[in-house]
Amino acid sequence: MIIKDIYKQLRLYLRDRIILSGKRQRLNNRNVTIISSDCTGGMVYKELGMEFKSPTINMFFNAGDFITFCRDISYWIDRPMIEVEDDAPYPVAELGEGGIRLHLVHYKSVEEAQEKWNVRKKRIDFNNLFFVMNDRNDCSYEVMKEYDELPFANKVLFTHVPYEELRSSFCIKGHEDEEFVPVMTHFKNKISIARNIDQFDFVEWLNKRK
Repeated sequence: MIIKDIYKQLRLYLRDRIILSGKRQRLNNRNVTIISSDCTGGMVYKELGMEFKSPTINMFFNAGDFITFCRDISYWIDRPMIEVEDDAPYPVAELGEGGIRLHLVHYKSVEEAQEKWNVRKKRIDFNNLFFVMNDRNDCSYEVMKEYDELPFANKVLFTHVPYEELRSSFCIKGHEDEEFVPVMTHFKNKISIARNIDQFDFVEWLNKRK
């Protein structure tokens, strides 16, 4: 266990020095709001040293619910979280009764998630919005098309195979034989210091906001 903990800390240290320090130096657009369908956005904030200016941290949406949320963020951020029964090993809530479902994977309770949500929603910069989604969590091709057609310039859709007809899509290579992309925040393998998200240059994307 001690060796595993030492290796974990060493891995994070090497990642920070070799990969992340240069990215942080390149980043110009720091006051961004990243609306993310899962924990990818939170990892980007954390590793680039930015303040959380989005309520969608440490949770995930099913794909269809995420589209609904993106279409009317101002409405949904003010709906109260209502805890619902679920077999998941983490809290699950709906925004309003029968509304969008939030899978609160990194929270101990709905109350904790609601508290963080309320603080972070006040930091949203509607003039500096970026959207991140992937083909996990019941994401059909029809849902991907809906996402691609949303009227937001700064959006990316991570997919396990190329979709040239979808302008927002970005293929995560090496997973063409799988059903969807891997967990984007995970390391590529047991020894690599690179995460799956490193295939995409988030810094360049954030700096070139449209």
